[in-house]
Amino acid sequence: MSALLKGRNEPARYQDKHSVKDLVRQGAGFSETAGVNRSTFYRNYDSKDAIIKYYFNCIIYRFVEKAPENPIPSREYFSQMFQHYYDYKRELLLIHKAGLTRIVLDTLNETFSEIHADITKTERYATYYHTGGIYNSFLLWFEGGITETPAEMAAIVTSFFPEDFKPYLFV
Repeated sequence: MSALLKGRNEPARYQDKHSVKDLVRQGAGFSETAGVNRSTFYRNYDSKDAIIKYYFNCIIYRFVEKAPENPIPSREYFSQMFQHYYDYKRELLLIHKAGLTRIVLDTLNETFSEIHADITKTERYATYYHTGGIYNSFLLWFEGGITETPAEMAAIVTSFFPEDFKPYLFV
């Protein structure tokens, strides 16, 4: 992923007008670093956005896999969540600077829908409301260059919830 995004600090450099051929040939050594050629890319991904979505989905599932089985206090949950994403700071900032942060919201919604496939319609609305809040918190965090620590972000986010709030990962 880093190879795909390396050198992509300006949003204009990762517009849809760039072909997969560009990504592979001049795309910051993507083919050399990742061992991927154009045909492999097309065989495995529908678009350039698809590889970003796959990457972010992997980040989400790594967090979900590490999450405890039972609910934990909200502040601890959000602290762990922000720390997890902080560990991917460089890549997430590159995704944001490339103008691809919108993919994060799609991936959050799809992932929570998969995790909570058996919830009611009302619970689904609540889940989307929750993921929208997470996304917008990420968006502001990314726009500021991820300068707040994960603990600071957890304190900010949990200040909006009642004491007995249960994160939707545990719904």
